[in-house]
Amino acid sequence: MKRCDKERISGELIARAVMVLMDRNDDVTLASGLKILTDFQMKIFSAEQLNTCALAIADIKSAIAAHLRGKSVLGGQKVDRDYHLLPDARK
Repeated sequence: MKRCDKERISGELIARAVMVLMDRNDDVTLASGLKILTDFQMKIFSAEQLNTCALAIADIKSAIAAHLRGKSVLGGQKVDRDYHLLPDARK
């Protein structure tokens, strides 16, 4: 499977995680999305799907790390926006 295909499927997995959260009426945050993806990963048996899910989890962890770096740059000030998986999740 090509890298672009893995990235596309990774995005689809993240979208599925968002849909699960929305169906549950849960907040769509990076942490909740990460939990859903790790739940997905526990149910996967194919090595290819496992690698793709790992890529999606890595994308979410990267976004969380960027969020935490942004907080530390502001000197502990409250960040004025939440980092949601969907940019318009609060609208």
